[in-house]
Amino acid sequence: SGEISGTPTVAAAAANYSVTITDSTNATASQAFSLTVNGPLVANQMVASKTLTADTAAVAFTPVAAGGGTTPYTYAINPALPAGLSFSTTSGAITGTATAASATATYTVNISDGASGAVNNTFSLTVSPALTSALDVAAKVLTKDTAAVAFTPMSTTGGTAPLTFAVAPALPAGLTLNAGSGEVTGTPTATAAATRTRSGCCGPVDASSSAT
Repeated sequence: SGEISGTPTVAAAAANYSVTITDSTNATASQAFSLTVNGPLVANQMVASKTLTADTAAVAFTPVAAGGGTTPYTYAINPALPAGLSFSTTSGAITGTATAASATATYTVNISDGASGAVNNTFSLTVSPALTSALDVAAKVLTKDTAAVAFTPMSTTGGTAPLTFAVAPALPAGLTLNAGSGEVTGTPTATAAATRTRSGCCGPVDASSSAT
């Protein structure tokens, strides 16, 4: 019949093949065609686990990527991603902003190629609750050359660890803000008029401080 069938067992670069047909009277006719055997289709796990924060735009990422096989690739995911996130069926990239927290779950990415190959791989995804803050110390008065009793101007809930605190403008000389906890410690070495500072963790919050 001239039909080609079977399963190629190794990759092969493009090559030209000539097919000749002969009838019962020894008449012949020939045609050529090109055949390429690509490497096997694989699903490479690029991101084993990912944690996002609700209400914060995700930096686009591709948890499972195709390799080998024959383009074009088609991607699918199961189960559906948390609300607000999108999955590209052509690239496997995940984008968007999750709208609610979601417990850790395992997702399967299925990939098919232009030659009907099919493979899959998995990754886990967690969506932390949205990061929120509360002002715990609206104003504080310290005394020059007297060690401050450590205090934390703001508290936070939700978000994805590690959290990083920052303050602006800089605290009076001698005082330090702990970037990991948001706690203010130290001994002010000079007087300073009341100043509105912005203390925040991934989102600024107003606080006041002064030293007399």
